[in-house]
Amino acid sequence: MAGISVPIKLVKYETSQGSSGQNLTSAPTKFELFAEVLDAGHGFRSYDAQTQLGLVRRFKIRFRDTLTPTGDWKIEFRGKKWTIVSIEPEGERLFWWIITANHK
Repeated sequence: MAGISVPIKLVKYETSQGSSGQNLTSAPTKFELFAEVLDAGHGFRSYDAQTQLGLVRRFKIRFRDTLTPTGDWKIEFRGKKWTIVSIEPEGERLFWWIITANHK
C-alpha cells in the first residue's frame, strides 16, 4: 500500500465540564485528508517504552501548520478509529508529518 494515497479523517474530540462536574463531549470536528500508509503490522510494538498490542499503522500526511493534532485526536481509516501514538515531522519537509496510530 506504500506510495498510494488513501482517504482518512483526522477527528478532534473536545470535552468540557458541565455545571454539575460531568464531562460533556461536543460533536467531533473532522478534517478529511489523504495519507500514504507507510507500513502495516500486527502484534507487539514498542513506542515510548509502552508495548502496544494490536494493529499499528504509520500514516504520512500533509497538512498546514495551523492544524495541530495531538494524542487526543483520532484517525478514521477504513471504518475503524485509530488512536494516535506519536506525531513527528518527516525530515525537513514542511507540512509533512508521520503519524503512528494503533487500533485495538
